[in-house]
Amino acid sequence: MREALIIEDDFIVQESITIILEAHHFNVFQAPNGEVGIRLMEHNHFDVIITDIIMPVKEGLQTIKEAKQRWPYLKIIAISSGGSEPQLDYLTAAKLLGVDATLRKPIDADDLMACIDKLISKSPPDT
Repeated sequence: MREALIIEDDFIVQESITIILEAHHFNVFQAPNGEVGIRLMEHNHFDVIITDIIMPVKEGLQTIKEAKQRWPYLKIIAISSGGSEPQLDYLTAAKLLGVDATLRKPIDADDLMACIDKLISKSPPDT
């Protein structure tokens, strides 16, 4: 079974993405922030990580940077609805840190699964 980690502080968004992934036969782990997400990455192999950008404790950009430094093979999708600073494009910043894809909230189920399928199909067989 494929494994996914959702790092998202909004419970409704987290649960919505979980429902989508479970319907597509993923075993889903959840984390409310990047600190918990990194701990889960240390002890599990994930086919895909989906992380919000703006979160308490350890926000998404810090999480992406650390995860890509420690596990460069990880497939990471950054999600965001923007934030309070309209001049900052958090998803562009996430791309500069090495995420594999970005999606704007609200997340469309078909777009999410197409993105994941594309990323997973690019994965080397033994990662």
